[in-house]
Amino acid sequence: MYRIVQAVYNCTVAFDSKGLIPSFMNIANGRPMMAHFHLERIPLDDVPVESDEICASFLRDLFKKKDDLFETFLQTGQFPGPKHHIPRRLNDLLMWAFWAVVLCVPLFWYIISVLLSGSYTQQLVLACIFFLGLLVARVMIKLTEIDQESDYATQTSKNGLKKSQ
Repeated sequence: MYRIVQAVYNCTVAFDSKGLIPSFMNIANGRPMMAHFHLERIPLDDVPVESDEICASFLRDLFKKKDDLFETFLQTGQFPGPKHHIPRRLNDLLMWAFWAVVLCVPLFWYIISVLLSGSYTQQLVLACIFFLGLLVARVMIKLTEIDQESDYATQTSKNGLKKSQ
């Protein structure tokens, strides 16, 4: 593995507390959300693999560092270090437009032809399929929403210390 993979990437993702909750419904409705990423490259030579205890200690320290990093973000609203803004590219818009045309034009052509020249039964079946699809999409989206957050960070261990300490 050392020959193929040279590094492990530690990525921390956070969203603005003032912004919207990152849910599929907010994304599908086109509501803007700002995500912040902190990326750290850890060379594979720096990862201890001598024993399970040493590796476990390394991972605990890494997660402690990650928790501290996230706490800093919650307090300041940004991760430490240099910031990089990725601009929007014309290529992304062109790819979206291409696939929208390729997929939507035949679909709309079929729907319009059924609505204009189809029988009432065909129109009713098309309407039922459409509304059933909307209902299934809403149910699936509702299933993916998280109503409660984990209480892991607020739990205390047997000695009275928080788990992140």
